Amino acid sequence: MKIAEYIHIFSKRVSLLLLSTILLFASSGRALAQEQPPFLNITTEKDLGFGAFTVSSGGTVSIDALGARSVSGGGIILLNMGSFSFGTAQFKLESISGSFWAMVYNPAGYTLSNGSGGTMTLFLGGPGQVSPDPIIFPFGITVLELYIGGSLSVPGSNPPGSYSGTFNITFAYQ
Repeated sequence: MKIAEYIHIFSKRVSLLLLSTILLFASSGRALAQEQPPFLNITTEKDLGFGAFTVSSGGTVSIDALGARSVSGGGIILLNMGSFSFGTAQFKLESISGSFWAMVYNPAGYTLSNGSGGTMTLFLGGPGQVSPDPIIFPFGITVLELYIGGSLSVPGSNPPGSYSGTFNITFAYQ
């Protein structure tokens, strides 16, 4: 065997030995890595809807976090019309397992309008209105469903029609 061939074979054995030593240290449980940065992907699955109702003297229509509809304050009668469905807003949330998020939304409410001067005020949240709150991704879980209900303040003087609007929610990583 020539000396050049011997050195080449020897260098292969050293590199294999070095590689196995690196793998041994990497699997010893002491490897450190940077924590994955927080992220939250949100997909709208269903819009918040209050369904059809009639108004004589005003009041409030509410949708709880389970999708049940109720009225308070007198002059509202709920109607069951298939083309005007009611239910919670539903969102699919994806984040890091073990992350914790807080929701922030406008407690003063959001204006809904019919395009002809009629307005109503939408209030999000309240006891039993948002599920879950705060939002916690348990270890091993990376996808959650979020259900948001609310209350609609309906003046008795509003003209009939279809009312719509938007609401904004900010999610703060904790």
